[in-house]
Amino acid sequence: MMSGASGVSGGADSVVKELTRGVTLQRIAGGQIIILTISRTVPEAVDAWAEASLRMLDVWPPDRPYLLLHDVSTPGVALTPYIRQRSRELATAAPHVGGRVAVLLPRGALGRVIRIYLNYLSRNANRTLRAFLDRDEALAWLREALPPEPPPTYS
Repeated sequence: MMSGASGVSGGADSVVKELTRGVTLQRIAGGQIIILTISRTVPEAVDAWAEASLRMLDVWPPDRPYLLLHDVSTPGVALTPYIRQRSRELATAAPHVGGRVAVLLPRGALGRVIRIYLNYLSRNANRTLRAFLDRDEALAWLREALPPEPPPTYS
């Protein structure tokens, strides 16, 4: 469903790829942390976002923690019945894959409503789910779960 790669730089080790209008995917920390941003909640954008999440869960190495930031902080993103349905599907998918999922929320009333919904979802989630209002805090929480780098080997 990669309708186009925008090639917008997002840092030293990341490239932002547009999956469809309103959904981007970015890998950081050497590909160990994924950032999925959704800025539209029309069904085709929700499907692209959910399917990208499910594909990553299917291929995630079992020896690595699954570390994902869902960025839903764009003003105007709504908690539609369809996005709630797809969110429930993601929360219980791939029970064998452990890790952390951070959700970056919009500030204000909508963010509070989404936080309440995430608390409900986290009861049945297979990964630790936590809501944030600050992107740097969300990424710091995900980075805490990165496995330590192996020590260098010398011959």
